[in-house]
Parts: sequence; structure tokens; C-alpha cells
Amino acid sequence: MLTSFSHALREPLLEVDEEREAILRWQRDKDSAALELLVRSHARQVWSLARRWTDNPAHLEDLVAEGVIGLIRAAENFDTARDVRFSTYAAWWVRNELAAAVKRIRGALISRMEGSSPIDARLAGISAGGAHSPDALQAELEAIASDEASPEEDAMRRSDEAMMVARLHQAMSELSQVEAEVIQRRRLMPDPEPMSVIASDLATSPARLRQIETRALARLRQKLIAQGFTLSVLH
Repeated sequence: MLTSFSHALREPLLEVDEEREAILRWQRDKDSAALELLVRSHARQVWSLARRWTDNPAHLEDLVAEGVIGLIRAAENFDTARDVRFSTYAAWWVRNELAAAVKRIRGALISRMEGSSPIDARLAGISAGGAHSPDALQAELEAIASDEASPEEDAMRRSDEAMMVARLHQAMSELSQVEAEVIQRRRLMPDPEPMSVIASDLATSPARLRQIETRALARLRQKLIAQGFTLSVLH
């Protein structure tokens, strides 16, 4: 397992075909090298999500370990025929494992506060011979969860969006001029233009324009799905 977020960021990302090949090798052959490749390439996602819950190094290490379990479960269950990137699918599994781990940490801290039982010193961030006041423990408990995205997670989101825009533009460039204009005005504008207005501008009928739009969407769908994207932006 990568020992820090900076190490995870240095791991290269996989292309769609490499990603799916690794998943298939793991699901079909239980190829541990393929699983390691998949985990290392997505470790930044686990670290980024875990860092939203805590900045306590002891907690963070445990959360990342739990998040990796979610990543492995995602690899076992992912359907390579789906038109979605593995990272999108894996996020649910990782968050689920992180939530369960945080619940256990919270339970341990509450038990410590109530004095009902000892807790694991490493997990709670408490030294073996030390003691925390109830107020200090409560403050640590409240600090575990945070809904704010980290700067690194924001950067990852912006990078993903930029990549999708670039690939969408590439796919659009392979359409005819009329098809590209129809998609732009009907699907990519904040306020889509009426079919009748576009048909008038292009000197064609609304019925013919609908055929052009349907054909253009089908071509885009084929190209973008092949790259691991859905067409939610065009719906």
C-alpha cells in the first residue's frame, strides 16, 4: 500500500483499455499483479476521500486501508460492459468502507469518553500512557468528518472535467458541420434552442433536424462510451 497521498499522486493513471484489462485479469484469473496495478493507479482516489474524514495520521492510515478494501470489492464486482469509468463505480464502495470505519472509530471514542472500556490507542490517536479529557475527545470526534473537499480532490475533479471536455471536443470534431452545430445548440447550451429556430436557420424541416440530431447523438455515444464516458452531459 502506498504510504502517503504524495506517493499515491505519483502513480500513473491507467487508460480505459488498460484499466479494464486489469479488472478482467483479476476477475478471471485472480492475477494479483493486475489487482495491484489497479489499486496503485486508484490509490489517490482512496487517499483523497479518506482525507475528507480526518487529518489525524493514525486515523488516516486506518481509513485508507479500509478504503482499499472497498477498491478491491469494486474490482471484483465491476461490470466491464458498463459505460462508466471504474473510478466512478469504485467511489461508492470506497465511501461505504470509509463510513463503516469512521463509525467504528466514533464508537471507540465514545466508549473512551464514557469510561466503559479501553480502546485501541493507535486507532484513537491516544498515547498508551496518556489521557484525554472528555472535551478533548469530543473535539476529536467532531473533527473526524468533514464534507469539504480537499484541494487535491478539487484538482482531481477539475482534471477529470478538463479531460472529458477535451474528449468531447475531439468526438465533436468528427461530426459533420451541421451535426456539430445541432448538438452544440440543442445539447450543450445552458438554454437549448427550439428545434424550429435551428431548422429555420439551417433551411431544413424540424423532422429532418430530429433525424440529424439522433444520428449525431448515436455517433457521439459510440465514441465516448468507447473512452469510458457516459453521455449524461448530453441528456
